[in-house]
Amino acid sequence: MKDKHLTELIDQAEGNLHAAQANPVNASPPQIVFHFSEGVTPEVAPKVRAVNVNGQHLIVKGKEIPLPP
Repeated sequence: MKDKHLTELIDQAEGNLHAAQANPVNASPPQIVFHFSEGVTPEVAPKVRAVNVNGQHLIVKGKEIPLPP
């Protein structure tokens, strides 16, 4: 079962990448950065990094912090 919040985050990432590609700056789409200031779990970070729209990925910043057991 997929987490609803993860699905929404991936949808947001895809939408941002589409918007970046539709609005190039100096003939290149702007980079999209998701900065998790409070950290991101090691399970979520690679899934967000894997989002790919026409060969463009977003950048994920923030410390990877496992959820407590």
